Amino acid sequence: CGRLADRTNKAVMILFGGLGGAVGLAIFPLATAFWELLALNIFIGACYGLAFPAHTAIGMENAGRLGMATVMSLLMMSHSLGMTVGPLMFGAIADRTNLPSVFYLGGILNICLLWACWRALSPTRDPVVRDST
Repeated sequence: CGRLADRTNKAVMILFGGLGGAVGLAIFPLATAFWELLALNIFIGACYGLAFPAHTAIGMENAGRLGMATVMSLLMMSHSLGMTVGPLMFGAIADRTNLPSVFYLGGILNICLLWACWRALSPTRDPVVRDST
């Protein structure tokens, strides 16, 4: 997917990967057998695998003065932090509600974050034209 991220619209890759992951997460409670859970995990992993190289490429394009190694380290650190805090936070929510609601909430939050990222990454519809004089 790295070459694909270099050749296509990165925001679209993040959008489709994130939407697929959000839908997979939201339908997790509907799984009734181990094989369905396994298939959903593989699907979610593939979707996030589509989005991750694009978001890393955007980070590298905007590394600027910080340098690529620093930006890559910060991206990996923030990913690890999310992988640690997310389950703890959603576990606490599941203790107070029920388990399926956590997956629905996770899917909804994913879609909200995707919308915010899409707005941030999409070019403006009315670009400002500057005079060269």
